[in-house]
Amino acid sequence: IRFGMCFFCASIAFIVPSFVHVISFIGAFCVVLTSFVFPPLLHLQLLRKKLSVTEGIRLFKRSDKELGRFATKQDENERHLRRTAQTDATLLFWGIILSLLASSVTFIDLMKQIRLNNENDDGNGR
Repeated sequence: IRFGMCFFCASIAFIVPSFVHVISFIGAFCVVLTSFVFPPLLHLQLLRKKLSVTEGIRLFKRSDKELGRFATKQDENERHLRRTAQTDATLLFWGIILSLLASSVTFIDLMKQIRLNNENDDGNGR
């Protein structure tokens, strides 16, 4: 199986002239998603179950000082869950931004390379 996969990839790389740009686009899209988007998204899904069990937790309260000095253990757990959800939401937001940025940069580079190849083919054909 390994030899077949290596042979398949090598033949595709030999046949397609700008295969490296296609792979870089796929890599930029998939790696950023699996590194920065999916982990906080899945963690938020797991936290949603905990947050639904403890009713009344708002994701963004005005201040953590409203719990006061004599906060109970349940208040501290709610505060921890809220901060964790805020961190996950922030990481998810930036992960989506980075995914869009990396994908667009590599896609633009891919289009430039295809345009350059077409111009070279037109110049050689005349």
